[in-house]
Amino acid sequence: MSRSRLQNKKKPFPSTQLTPHPHPQLSTTPGHKQYFVSSDVGDGKMQWYGFHEEPAGGEDADGAKKERLLSIFGGWTDQVTDLLRATREDDVLRRDIYDRPPIFKW
Repeated sequence: MSRSRLQNKKKPFPSTQLTPHPHPQLSTTPGHKQYFVSSDVGDGKMQWYGFHEEPAGGEDADGAKKERLLSIFGGWTDQVTDLLRATREDDVLRRDIYDRPPIFKW
């Protein structure tokens, strides 16, 4: 199974927009076979990751990353969509990550 990890570089965003979380600088928003994590990294900057299950090797057309992200996460909370809208297109990175069965011994 592969998941795309969509993330941004550190960009300014008001930390007051974070979803309440036991750790005040971290927000985790789960969804069905996907989730969104954001963290306040200081200096008024946020870092976020969006995880969405899909086949490996996908690519986005030039200038279409944010549009695609909003099609996946657009119905989520304002905290998620506000972060996506506040992120510059050029700051969005797309990477495949892979799950495998867990091992119980090294």
